[in-house]
Amino acid sequence: PQGRFLFVGERNGNLHVIHVPTKKTILTKVSCEAHLLVKCKAKNMLSLWDVRSLPNLRKLLVQSLPTMDVLYSLEVSAVSSLVQKTVSTDVIYLLEGVTNNSKSPEESAFSLVLRCFTEALPENRLNRLLYKHKFEEAEKFAIAFELDVELVYKVKLDFVLEKLASVAVNGQGQDVWSGLVEEAKTNLMKIMDEQYVLQYCLNAFWPTLGTAEEMLNYAANRFPSSQIQSALAKLATFCILYGSDNFNGVSWIEFLNSTDYLKIIFRLLREGNISRAQYLWLRHEDEFACKFNEKSLQVLLNSIPSDIPSNDLRVWLKGVVFPFMWKVLPKGQRILARWLELRARDLELTEKNGWPQNGLMLAELGLPSVWMSTNLTEDYGTEEVEHLKLLVNNLRQLCDLYSKYNCRLSLSDFEMGSTRSMAFLMLDKVLAPELIPGVVESSVRPYALEHRLDLDHILLDYIKDLLDCCSSQITSLFTEWEDKAVAVLNCMTDTNLVMDAVLEIMYKAVVPWNDTIEKLVQQHLEKEHPKQELLKESYRLMELKKLLRCYGIRNLTLSNSRETMMLVRHILKQDLPTSLEDSLKLAEAYKLRSSEIHYIYCIQLLGNNEREKCIAQLKKLPPAEAELVIERLASWARLKLQDKNHICEEHLYKQGFICTILKMLLKADQYIKCIKCIHCFQEDFDIFLTPEEYDDPAVRHNNVKAAVANDPDGKTKTLSTEAGLHRLARHLQRTEQELWADLAVRALEAGNVEKALKILRYLQLCKSVCPLLDFFFFFLHVCHLKVSNYQTNKYTDFVRPLLGPMSTMLQSLQECSQLELALRLLLESYGSILQHFVSNNMDLTLSVKQTLDAIEKTALSSIRVVVVSLLHKVLNWRVVDCDYAIGLCTILCKSEVLDILWKIITSAWQNYDKIMAVAMVGAHFCSLHNNNEEREKFLAVITDAEWGIKLGKLGVSIQSVFRQCSETKRNLIPVLVKNRRITCVPLPLFCSTYGLDSDSAVSLFITTLLLQEEREDKQGVLGAGDSGLALGDEDTPLAHEDILERALKIVPQLSSTSDLVIRLHTALTKLNPYNYERIERVLKTIQTADESTAMLGLLQHLKSHKRISPPSELENTYLLENSLESTPLANTCLPFHLLLQTNHSFWKIVSPELNEETLPTLLLISKLMKVSLDKLYILTVNHVFKHDLMPLLLDQTKRTQGHGPKRDTATVIQNIFKHTVCIQNLELAAATIYKIAQDVPSGQGEMLTSKLQLQYQRSATENALISFQLDCPELLKLTGLPGRLIVALFEHNSVVERMKGPAGQIYPDIHTVAKEIATINGVDLLKIRNILLDKWLCKTEQPNDQVSHMNTHD
Repeated sequence: PQGRFLFVGERNGNLHVIHVPTKKTILTKVSCEAHLLVKCKAKNMLSLWDVRSLPNLRKLLVQSLPTMDVLYSLEVSAVSSLVQKTVSTDVIYLLEGVTNNSKSPEESAFSLVLRCFTEALPENRLNRLLYKHKFEEAEKFAIAFELDVELVYKVKLDFVLEKLASVAVNGQGQDVWSGLVEEAKTNLMKIMDEQYVLQYCLNAFWPTLGTAEEMLNYAANRFPSSQIQSALAKLATFCILYGSDNFNGVSWIEFLNSTDYLKIIFRLLREGNISRAQYLWLRHEDEFACKFNEKSLQVLLNSIPSDIPSNDLRVWLKGVVFPFMWKVLPKGQRILARWLELRARDLELTEKNGWPQNGLMLAELGLPSVWMSTNLTEDYGTEEVEHLKLLVNNLRQLCDLYSKYNCRLSLSDFEMGSTRSMAFLMLDKVLAPELIPGVVESSVRPYALEHRLDLDHILLDYIKDLLDCCSSQITSLFTEWEDKAVAVLNCMTDTNLVMDAVLEIMYKAVVPWNDTIEKLVQQHLEKEHPKQELLKESYRLMELKKLLRCYGIRNLTLSNSRETMMLVRHILKQDLPTSLEDSLKLAEAYKLRSSEIHYIYCIQLLGNNEREKCIAQLKKLPPAEAELVIERLASWARLKLQDKNHICEEHLYKQGFICTILKMLLKADQYIKCIKCIHCFQEDFDIFLTPEEYDDPAVRHNNVKAAVANDPDGKTKTLSTEAGLHRLARHLQRTEQELWADLAVRALEAGNVEKALKILRYLQLCKSVCPLLDFFFFFLHVCHLKVSNYQTNKYTDFVRPLLGPMSTMLQSLQECSQLELALRLLLESYGSILQHFVSNNMDLTLSVKQTLDAIEKTALSSIRVVVVSLLHKVLNWRVVDCDYAIGLCTILCKSEVLDILWKIITSAWQNYDKIMAVAMVGAHFCSLHNNNEEREKFLAVITDAEWGIKLGKLGVSIQSVFRQCSETKRNLIPVLVKNRRITCVPLPLFCSTYGLDSDSAVSLFITTLLLQEEREDKQGVLGAGDSGLALGDEDTPLAHEDILERALKIVPQLSSTSDLVIRLHTALTKLNPYNYERIERVLKTIQTADESTAMLGLLQHLKSHKRISPPSELENTYLLENSLESTPLANTCLPFHLLLQTNHSFWKIVSPELNEETLPTLLLISKLMKVSLDKLYILTVNHVFKHDLMPLLLDQTKRTQGHGPKRDTATVIQNIFKHTVCIQNLELAAATIYKIAQDVPSGQGEMLTSKLQLQYQRSATENALISFQLDCPELLKLTGLPGRLIVALFEHNSVVERMKGPAGQIYPDIHTVAKEIATINGVDLLKIRNILLDKWLCKTEQPNDQVSHMNTHD
């Protein structure tokens, strides 16, 4: 085969044969002669010609490739060579040098011989001629040598085929291809090979449609075959698709050989040739049906251009594609629905003229209801189909808007809008107010009725929307919308909503009102209405708007009191004669205090230096209001004094006014005292303070320092006498000892240690601990600085006198429980002493060391005692300073600290705040010491304490499980759920903290919540909301709806509701059977927990029924057996649980309740409980007979003059008939009537029985006709003549229509209804059928006469 082998010859004589597909060298011929020639032989065989030198001779070898078999060999001379010519020639030449082999060289001669090699086989020679396209010569050669002549014709036809292909590609003229066609026809007639002729006619590139058809018909005539017939059919299809003028050989062969018709259909659709695509689809639908899948459907839909008219597309889809898809690919409706939805939406832009009807018609094609007859709805209900159904519904409504109400809007606006917005749009289109009533009656009202909207609410909402849109500042000058709003209001009928609309218009109308608004408001002010006062109040506000226009205010929107006060200030600043009066009116309208207005007015008068006018205005006020205004003015004046930059005259003026104001007040002593003290400061010490500065103790302390700082050497005092020191302390609200301490510090800073020590002894005698302590600390520090150059012995002697006062102070501090100060005293004093000794002595003597050791021992012992006491004190504070406590713990040893902490935790009892704080200190302390075991214990205590605090707020004690293992915490859950002040939120947190089952706890909580009694509710209720441990209002019990709503909100929090359902079912049996509210809570909760129950429907029916009989003995027994208390509800309610038990219990309770009024409700209950309805109607009939009919009959019996039943008796009998007809079991119905007849008084039984029987038959017959939808007047007239009625039924027009009509139409079952009527009336149905057959077949007798005879006989 061609292309499989590659021959490579090298200059050195090597020959290589390479297998091309595997790229491997399969043969290498080494050291060949340079004269090589590869010759093409017959049947595509290759040969190698080689002149090879062998020992003692030289040969020409012809070998086949690639096997290298020797085909021919010839001994040649030593001088010989192949003549190099073109490969594949007919003749090969060998040039050979030949000598005559003479013995003498002179006589020897050399000659050249040219040998010619040619093909000897006729077959090969024939192949050579065919290869050179010498067909005539080849034909003669084949005839001469008796070879296969058809081979010549076939090769010639193949050559013509190539020419035809070239003509088809290059598009040459008729003069070129006509000859080729004729030559093909001539040669085909000479060939007897059937398969060759068929394939040639099929695969030739015929230039025209006529030629192709002619040649195919020629092949079909010579050799009939299905292949040719199929090609002819395809040719017809090709002609219709592309037309005869557009025929092309290449395209035809491609179409003929193509089997993927879907691909061609997709291409035609993309080109917009939907008719051609439809034709091709119909012709070859069966061929690609088996390959059609969802991907094919997707490509098909995507191939449809967007510009194809929807009408053409809809016809093709409905008539061709969709029926095919529903049969072949029913699951593709999901893709189809999605595409139809998008396509239908696009029509709004591409086909605006036919919108939205065109979109609706296209979208409806994808609805499953259109294709229900195919019974292929496997994939029905997918999301895409539901979206398409929604689109169809929207488009139908949009079409209604276009056609019925002339309301045009886009689909997106319609989908985003609502029925309410559609009604608004109808009103928006009306420009003239006079047209509003007509539009409301013709469009808005029918639209509201169709969509079940309240017209008055719609009109009110439209007025509000109109006001919101139009009453802006931009449109406030144009008031046409006001007339439109009034016109809409006049179309409303609900007086309450009309009043609301009037109020809305009043609020938004432009002031001053036009005549329309003014007339509207005055008209409704005269009407009596519950909102009359609100209307009047609003009218007063509108009057205020008019008032404010005098002050240049045209648009008033006051949202809070602050804005109102700003407006009041603006009015008062105008300083008009009516400003104060108008401000008071405004304040009254907005519920502001008049005292605020007077206060602002007085401030304004004072700012204008109108003091007398201000006081006169205050005197006009009522005493209580005047006192309030004056107090505020005094506060204002005090603030003014805070400013130190007042000039003297203004300051004096303010002071004078303050005095006047204070005289008018009754409670100004404290403020007067403050002013006097400030005055004394300024007079005695030249210090000026504002009232605020005077009230600040820090400022006063700074002034003390300023006063004392004037004594530079500490030898003299600033104050001239000691009385001045007392006066200074009194004014600064400080003690005299504190001032003495300041003087001592000042003396020490000046270097006068002796004087400082003297003051120290004085303070010690006075036992002023705090000043003494502060001074002592400072004294130590200064002494360390001042006497650092003393000798060691002298300093030791100096320290020793200090130990006495220090011991005294330490003892005093401990006695006063000033432990922190005592610790500070010890630490600073010991530190100062140690610092001095270390810094001033390099070589310490033995005495000094002994002194230091003694001081250290004493100090550390004292520090430990103080720290232990201080730690106990800190840990027992109401609010524990944890950081401080941890610091104290680090001073002590670990075991001692742990012992202290656990003792405090143990003794704290239920003080969980303290326990948690101490445990936090312990946990941090253990972290510092890396004691994880103790730390975990403290963390567990912290967790328990946190829950103790949370639950303690709800009145739940955790003490019983405090510091116990997590499992014991489970015992606390029943206590928690019974607490009425706890919500559901902490329960899961509590369970999560201790690893408990949260679902079980929440289920128990829900159950407890639902089962709580009303008397329990009064003890405590759940907190509002579910956010944390909120406390509820303990004095207000929860209503039934609130309890149910809270329970239903909690149910979704459960991960599994199975435990809750089990609990509720168990709890349901323990409820009082008459307490419908509690039962309803439980049942609705069970329903919410994803379990449907019919018991809820039973409860709803029972709630609508009011009991008429007293409780039975069965009910009392049930209450006793289940330990339930009796309740007054038993007199008005039926027992819920007993109705769910056996039928015996059910009828025992329901029977006493039966009468004509309660029958509808009890009938619903009986249907729900699936009990015998026949028994219910029998009991009802007996009840009516016993309680209604019997008294009337007895009364008539006593009156002998009675002629026939009265009207009351006839009505009761009619009711009995009505109930008896409802009994399905005919035997029971007959027995009931018979029993009634037996109980009728003597003389009336036979007549009543006959009447009851007759009436029953007629009523039952009517019901039978009605149940089969045969209740036409003509048949109802014959209910008293059952024979004729049955004949009329068999002659009913539906019998003929059934035989003529389609199979899908539903018709009444004549045989069944006839059989039922015959059974009710005791008519022989077989006899009637025989009579009808005689009439229709033989016509011997009129059937009506025979039937009438039969009716009479029956």
